[in-house]
Amino acid sequence: SDVNKVAIYTINGSSNVSNTNVVGGKYPAVSGDGFSVATVSSDCDVSIYGRASNGAFLEKKTSNYFTCDSMAEGLAITHDTDAIQLNTKESKYNLSCNDPNSRLKTERNDSPIVCMCNDGYVNSGSNGGKILEDGYSCISSLHADNVKVTSESIQFQILNSTANDYTEMELKKRASPNDIGIELTLSENLAIINFSNMKKYTLSQLEPGSRYTVTFLKSNDSSQSLSFPVVTSCSCDHDDIDKTGRPKDVRIVQNNGYVMFNFKDNSKCEEAFSFTRSDYAEEFLADVSEYGVSFTSDYFFIGGSECDSIVDTHIEASDELQYSNLTVGKLFMYCVRAVHRSHYMEHPMGISEAGNRQLTSSDDTCAPHKIRWEASINGKITTEPNAGSLPIENVVVTWELFRSGSETPIGCDGCSGSDKTSEGGAFEIVFNVDDPFFKDKNNVDIPAKIKFSKMSGDISHKFLCNEGEDDCSDDIGIVVYLKHLHFKEQVHIYDDTSIPFSGKVFIADTSYPGSEGCMLSNVEVCLKQEKTEMSELVCGETGSDGTYSLPVIIGRRVDYVDLNYHGHQFRASSNSNFKNGTMIEENGY
Repeated sequence: SDVNKVAIYTINGSSNVSNTNVVGGKYPAVSGDGFSVATVSSDCDVSIYGRASNGAFLEKKTSNYFTCDSMAEGLAITHDTDAIQLNTKESKYNLSCNDPNSRLKTERNDSPIVCMCNDGYVNSGSNGGKILEDGYSCISSLHADNVKVTSESIQFQILNSTANDYTEMELKKRASPNDIGIELTLSENLAIINFSNMKKYTLSQLEPGSRYTVTFLKSNDSSQSLSFPVVTSCSCDHDDIDKTGRPKDVRIVQNNGYVMFNFKDNSKCEEAFSFTRSDYAEEFLADVSEYGVSFTSDYFFIGGSECDSIVDTHIEASDELQYSNLTVGKLFMYCVRAVHRSHYMEHPMGISEAGNRQLTSSDDTCAPHKIRWEASINGKITTEPNAGSLPIENVVVTWELFRSGSETPIGCDGCSGSDKTSEGGAFEIVFNVDDPFFKDKNNVDIPAKIKFSKMSGDISHKFLCNEGEDDCSDDIGIVVYLKHLHFKEQVHIYDDTSIPFSGKVFIADTSYPGSEGCMLSNVEVCLKQEKTEMSELVCGETGSDGTYSLPVIIGRRVDYVDLNYHGHQFRASSNSNFKNGTMIEENGY
């Protein structure tokens, strides 16, 4: 009586009706095997019914693919294991699964017309099952919530309803590239925990980075099986974020013209590490290393260490800026990968977009680094060569970088500082600066002003620069020009400080109580130092009180004191403490 109702009769082998369904729609079409029926609604939408194992027909609605008039003239339906095809005289439509890792399920069961994930894939929805839910996709079992993978174990859960039907389990290691299966014994590395509604399986003592296939055979029909592939992790971490074991905590240090690396080894599959550099603008590319530059001559072969071992490359695996000639102030992305020369690991996703089944390295761990301006000065302060080149310690050395062609300090962090000379008279000035002023100034001379000061009691030291020609004491200082990556610029400063050498001259045998005797004025006094021949250090005359005070540069040695006065003869008094060879030091003699 209702033209929008269709009665479906299921007839058994003896032509008796065993089941009847009444479904909505008109213009019914039945597939040749009787397992699929299509009807048309009043709105000209198509509903497809698949027959379940109990004989009932379950509906799967579809959209309007044909005109009402074309379906009124006749609708046909056919199906195979991959698709259902609807036909009218005007056109045809294939109903299939959009996900490439799934297939249309039309076999007789309780949900006959659904998209099922292929072997090795599961629904990305919350149930993690084989039936593909609307809005989700089929993903590798490795990333399913119910499969946990570490470097040495696989853990997964199966509902009891499935586990009771599929009781025999096989484990095979798949050997690339031909994917030959190597069957493994389960007795020693299988643990099963029973829960009220499921079983939890744990396979242990597996090899990191290897491909395994877990297969369950049906109890009464070994030709039917459930299986999924899993690749064990190379990562030391027991998480699901990274399976490739990429390095952790990468730190980048630039020093002395080298960009060096420090990180934690996080891989159980590596034998070495590889480094690449790319412009920071490429940070958001899918794989930075594909666009990066390898700047080391070879891989850094220090792999195979314990998990979380600290790897410090020093200069053995570094970016040497003298050769790479990178622009100061420019930002680069440096990436580190764990590698193996032959075979690193199987691809965790089963296969890459390029069709590769193997990985040659871990994923990249990357960090940005801006090229810093670097230069250094090695200096020394001594007495002059003719004063013995004695080292002067505890000289206060201050320095500051200035803008080129001006007396304006740059004023950046690391552009100035101070230190004291060592016991050997040495000092070192190191610039390692990150400041916008230095951007693109690889070949620009940057002036550095250096000042020197020291007090010995009340005596302020005097310093000479440019091989002793110029006074550079206190605020006068010296200017040294530096370029990026110019290291150990030599600066030699002379300490020209004089110490007063004093005494008095009096006439012998003229002493009386309270006096050493009659003082002798205008006596010429010369201090001499013996080298290959006698040389005068300094000369002067006694004053009216018979005293003299002569400046002697520190570092000199007074071997003799010569006195000359109208041919008089002189000798040291009994109170004199002078000894031949007295050294003049900065704290006296």
